[in-house]
Amino acid sequence: MAHSNENRRHGLTYTNTALTAIALLLGALVLRGEADRPSVQPAYAGDQTVGFPNAADQRNKMIKAIEKVEKKLGSIETKLNKMGPFDVKVLSMPATKE
Repeated sequence: MAHSNENRRHGLTYTNTALTAIALLLGALVLRGEADRPSVQPAYAGDQTVGFPNAADQRNKMIKAIEKVEKKLGSIETKLNKMGPFDVKVLSMPATKE
C-alpha cells in the first residue's frame, strides 16, 4: 500500500512540475507580447484575391496556359519533322495481358 502511495505521489509531482513549466512559458509569451499577435501566413503567396474567385479569370488563365503548351509542342513537332523519319527498334516487349 505504501508503494502505491509513493508511485501516486511521484506521478503528481511530475504532473505539477510539467504544469508549472507550461504556465511559466505561457507567462513569458504573454509578457513578450507574442501571445496576442498570431502570425498568419498565406498557404500560397501567388494571386491574393479577396472574396470569391473569379471563374472567368481562372478560365482565361487556363486557356492562355494551354495555348502556351500548344505552341511549345508545335515547335517540338516541327523540329522533329525536319529531322526526318525515325527508325524505332524494340529491344524487349512486355507480356500482353489477355
